[in-house]
Amino acid sequence: MAVLLLLFVPRRRIRATLVLGLMWGLSLTVSCGGGGGNGPPPPAATTTQLTVSTTKVPANGSITVSATVSGGTPTGSVQFVVDGAAVGSPVQVSNGTTGNITVTAASAPAFLAVVGTHSVSASYLGTTTTQSSHSGMLSVTVTGTTSLAITGTSTATSANGNISLTIN
Repeated sequence: MAVLLLLFVPRRRIRATLVLGLMWGLSLTVSCGGGGGNGPPPPAATTTQLTVSTTKVPANGSITVSATVSGGTPTGSVQFVVDGAAVGSPVQVSNGTTGNITVTAASAPAFLAVVGTHSVSASYLGTTTTQSSHSGMLSVTVTGTTSLAITGTSTATSANGNISLTIN
């Protein structure tokens, strides 16, 4: 429609007509909702980083863990996870970090009492202004010895009978 108007306008008034046409188009865009944001901004993306004091700990020992959350203004809490299961209660984030938390065999017996290698991670739970995020997994090895009960059943009554052992 604006092009048709330009055909009938003298050349000296073309600039004024273009300015008026641009103003009309801008006002239409703003009045239709194209010029401003309505509603709250989306939650900020975050990144969670896990830190452990050691990757090798003796059975029933202790380990210090912490998590740092960056992106936005993180204020929620972090849940530490071992082998896919939550360890303890979520820990509050202050100034983007959980601070150092010492995990002992008393607070996480399922983790520190079992000899072997375990996967440890941290999950920031997010808030209305920040998205949740998860750290990568770190492998922590619990060292020591473990006892294995063995029960034997003999089908013979003599002292030289065979014992069958099955480990599951």
